[in-house]
Amino acid sequence: MSGIGDAISRKFYQVKTHVGAGQKTVDSDVQYSKTKLGESHKKFKNVLAVIQKLAPTLHATNLMQVEVLTTLGDTIKGEQTSDTLSHVESVISTFQEIDEGVNEYQNRLEQDIIVPLKTYLDQFKTLEKRFETCHSRRVDMDRFHDSVLSISKKPPGKQTGLAESQNKYNVARDLYNYLRDELIADVDKLSSSADDVVSPIVGTLLVSYTDYLNHLNNYWGKASEAATNFKIQALDPTPIITPGEASMVIDANVFSKKNNDVADGSYEPSEFENSTPSSAARTSTSSGKRAPPPPPTRGPKKEQVKCEYDYTAQDQGELSFKEGDLIEVIKKEGDWWLGELNGQQGYFPYNYTTPV
Repeated sequence: MSGIGDAISRKFYQVKTHVGAGQKTVDSDVQYSKTKLGESHKKFKNVLAVIQKLAPTLHATNLMQVEVLTTLGDTIKGEQTSDTLSHVESVISTFQEIDEGVNEYQNRLEQDIIVPLKTYLDQFKTLEKRFETCHSRRVDMDRFHDSVLSISKKPPGKQTGLAESQNKYNVARDLYNYLRDELIADVDKLSSSADDVVSPIVGTLLVSYTDYLNHLNNYWGKASEAATNFKIQALDPTPIITPGEASMVIDANVFSKKNNDVADGSYEPSEFENSTPSSAARTSTSSGKRAPPPPPTRGPKKEQVKCEYDYTAQDQGELSFKEGDLIEVIKKEGDWWLGELNGQQGYFPYNYTTPV
C-alpha cells in the first residue's frame, strides 16, 4: 500500500471524490476525535507557552529595577551626595539578592512542569501524524471499493481482476478500521488524562511561586528599611533653571541687565566700548594748545515703523502699542522685531506695523 504509485493513485481518487466521480466514506467518529484532539492540543500548547514566560518575566522585572537604580546612581556620581549614592547602591544589591530566588523558581518549573508537559504534548503530535495515515488508508479503502464495484458491473467473463481488487479492498478496510478504532480510543484516553495533568501543574505553580515570595520577603525588609533614607514624596516639578520670561535669551532682558550693571559699576565693557580719541584729537598744536574738536556729525537716521493696530504685551519683554504709534526699530528678527517706544525697549510683531 506504499510507494509513489499508491500515492499517485490515492491523489487521483481524491480528485474524483471531489468532483463526485468516486465514493467517499464519511466517518463522523474519526472526524470528531481529530477535532477534539486538535482543540485540546492547542490549549495545552498555550499553557506551556505561558508557563515558560513566568520566570523570565520575574527576572526582567527585577533587572529593570536594577537598571533604573543604576542609572539614577550614575547621575549623582562625583557630586557631593555620596550618602544618597551609597543608599542607592545598597538597594541595588537587595534587588540582585531577590533575583537569585528567580533561578530556583525557574528550575522548579522546568523540572516539574515544562519538561514533563513537553513529553505529554509529544503524544498529541504522534496522534496527529497517525490521523494523517488513517486518512490515507481511508482513501485507499474507498478507491479499492470503487474498483470492486466497477468490475462487478461488467458481464460475467469480463470481470478481470475482481478477486485481486476484492483482496486489496479487504486489506485496506482492515488497515483503516483497526487504526481508526485505536485513534478514537487514544483520544479518549488523552482527554480523560487531562485532570491528572492539570492538578499537579496548578499545585506546582502555587508552591513554587509561594517559595519565591517567601524568598522575596526575606530580603524585602532591607528595601523597606532603606526607604527611610530617601524622601518619600512626589517629585517636585518646580523649574530650577532661569524662567523663560527672565532669560537672557530675550534681548530686552540683556539690555536691561546691562543698564543695571553699568549703573552699579559691575559692567565690564569691551575694548571697543571705551575707545580712545583719534590721534589727531590727542595731538597738541605746535603752540601747545589742544586742537579744536571736529564738527559734530549726524548719525544715520533710525528706521521707524507705524503701528496699524493696537497690541497689548503678552509676555515680559514685549512692547504694548496703539494704532498710530511710531516704533524705532533696533533689530529685525523673524516675525518679532526689537524696537523702542516711549523710552521702553521690547519685542513687537512686525506684521502689525508698516514702514514709515
